[in-house]
Amino acid sequence: MKTFKEHDFGLVGKIVQEMIEHLSQSHQHFMQTTVFVEAQSFANKNLPYPEEQSIEPYLTTINGAYTGLKKEVELKLSGRLQKFFATVNAAHLDERIRQAQDEDKKETDNIKNFETDKSRLMRPGSHEGYKNQQWVLKGLAFADCGFMVSSFLRFSDIFLLALFIGFAIGMAQIHAAKTAALTIREIAEPQRRKLYYGIAITAAVIISLLLGLLRYYFVHQGADASIPFIFLNPFSFAALNLLLVIATALLVHFYFPTKAEMKVIDQVDAIDKQIEKCLHRKVYWKKMEDQAAAQKLQTIKMHGQIVHDQKKLFERIDAYYDVAVGSFKNENITKRTDGKIPACFKTIHRNLPGLDTDSNTMTAK
Repeated sequence: MKTFKEHDFGLVGKIVQEMIEHLSQSHQHFMQTTVFVEAQSFANKNLPYPEEQSIEPYLTTINGAYTGLKKEVELKLSGRLQKFFATVNAAHLDERIRQAQDEDKKETDNIKNFETDKSRLMRPGSHEGYKNQQWVLKGLAFADCGFMVSSFLRFSDIFLLALFIGFAIGMAQIHAAKTAALTIREIAEPQRRKLYYGIAITAAVIISLLLGLLRYYFVHQGADASIPFIFLNPFSFAALNLLLVIATALLVHFYFPTKAEMKVIDQVDAIDKQIEKCLHRKVYWKKMEDQAAAQKLQTIKMHGQIVHDQKKLFERIDAYYDVAVGSFKNENITKRTDGKIPACFKTIHRNLPGLDTDSNTMTAK
C-alpha cells in the first residue's frame, strides 16, 4: 500500500505546472491557426449578419478547440496521476480499517473472557509473594550446601570429592524438607498430620546427629584434632544443620503452595500469558488501523488537491476561450467590408461546456 510523502504532493504540483505551460502554448496556437482564420473567413462574407442575435454558430470551431483542450487536460492529468496512484485502493484501506477494528474488538473480548476465567480460579495467597519466597529457599539451600561442603573438606584430600559430597547431602536435605512439608500439609486429619510431623522432625534430628558424628570422626582423626571441642562437637553441628532444615520446612509450610494450589497457579499463569499475547495483538492491530487511517487521510488530501488544481486549469481554459472570442469579434469587425457591428457581438457568449472535475482525475476504487 502506497504511503504519500511531501515529494508526492510536489510531483502533483509539477504536473500541474507542465499543464499550465501546455495550455499557454495551445492557446497561442489556436489564436493563430483558428481564431484569426475563422474571424477573417466570416468577415470576408460579412458574417455574422448585422441583425443576427446569436454568435454561437460562428464559434463552433473555436468552441470545439477549447473544449477539446479541456478534454486533453482531463485525459493527460488523469492518465499521469492514475499511474501514480495505481497502488491506492480506498476500498482496500476501508477494509483494512474495519478488519483492524474487528480484530481489536475480538482481542478485547478474549481478554474479558480470560479475566472471567481467572476470577473463577481460587488463587492461594499472593502469587508474587510465593515467587519471592523461592529466593529465600534458594538461599537456605545454598547455605546448607556450603555448610556441608565446609564440614566435609577433611573427608578427603580431594577438594572436588568433598564439594560433591557436601553439595549432594545439602541439596538432598533441603529437597527432603520441602517435600515432607508439602506432603504433610496436604494431610486432612490433624492427628495424623501431627504424627507425621513428629516422625519428620525425629528423622531430621537423627540424620543431623549421624552427619555430625561422621564429621567428628574424620576430622578428629586428621590434622584439625587440636581444634576446640565445641567446634568439633557433633551436637553443635547437628543443631546448626537441624536449624537450616527446620527453617526450610517452616518456609515451605507457610509460604509455598500445595500440589493442588500449584495447579491453580499454573492455570492462572497460563491465562496471564494468553492475556499478554492478546494485549500484544491489540497493539499490533491498533498500529495497523492507525496506518490505514493515515493513508486514507493522505489519499483524500491528495485527491482534494488534484480536484482543486484541475478546476483551476479549467478556469484558465475558460479565460483563454473568453480572450479568443473577444479577439474573434475584434478581428471580424476590422476585416468586414460592410462596416457593420453584428448585434450578436453585443451579447454575452455561452461558456464552454463544463466537465466533472470531481470524478475524472482519480476515482477511489
